[in-house]
Amino acid sequence: MVQIGFIGAGKVGTLLGRYFRSKSFEVVGYYSHRMEDSQQSAILTDSRAFSEAASLVAACEWVFLTVGDDGLSEVWQRIRPHLRVGQVIFHCSGAKSLAVFTNVPAGVETCSLHPLLAIDSGNQSLDAIKQAAFTVELAMPDSLILKQLSGLGNPLAVIEGAQKIRYHAACVFFSNLVIGLVENGTTLFEACGLPKDFTATAWQPLFLTNARNLVENGPQAALTGPVERNDLSTVTDHLEALPNDQVALYGVLSRFLLQIAQQKHPEIDYSDMERILQNEENGYDTAKAETTRK
Repeated sequence: MVQIGFIGAGKVGTLLGRYFRSKSFEVVGYYSHRMEDSQQSAILTDSRAFSEAASLVAACEWVFLTVGDDGLSEVWQRIRPHLRVGQVIFHCSGAKSLAVFTNVPAGVETCSLHPLLAIDSGNQSLDAIKQAAFTVELAMPDSLILKQLSGLGNPLAVIEGAQKIRYHAACVFFSNLVIGLVENGTTLFEACGLPKDFTATAWQPLFLTNARNLVENGPQAALTGPVERNDLSTVTDHLEALPNDQVALYGVLSRFLLQIAQQKHPEIDYSDMERILQNEENGYDTAKAETTRK
């Protein structure tokens, strides 16, 4: 049984520790710069809290560096002198490649394991991570690590280090930027004079129904709205009514929707819609929009 330890007792390390333990991996314990965090994570995983990183490294075969991206290099330099042949060192960054592990000692393997999951706390339910996909970057293409990780039962895909930053940007589109879109919509609701207690929750059924349809049926089937319907006047009115910064956002996203609509409805001539959105890309008539708002 592989003995696993975590340097970094935050929400990622804690949830992964709980998950590995639920899959019958042996979680040895945690080290963090705050002993209280190590102790809390140790309690949740029935493991040990270590007062020194070197002691944790000595007790484990696999060591996960579950720290922030900017702290990876520093932690790696601290533990590198204490590594031994046969150990595997992981990081869980979606953006950083294995290049952060410089001057790897002979006989030590490096790997990255990134869960495609928005982790909000180390205490969150294991149900979500059971369904999550993982990407893996391997230093050795024929590594046995992939086979061992397949024991988790999650979807796994190998990714090249050179693609990590673009991959992570994609993850941001799926998660963090959606929050920005919701905030943008809420701001527009409030600008319409709708009460705040209404705007705080009124969008949720619309959002959840759309998200469920998207997940269950895919982008083409889930697509609705004025771009798909080829409602030229509605899209034009939207562009004229929105503030300048939101015009740009609306236009960029609508051009992606147009591509989906064209694939979904090849019988529809979307050339006028394309022209409207192309004009916006090249500098929509914002002076007209400003006049309209005045």
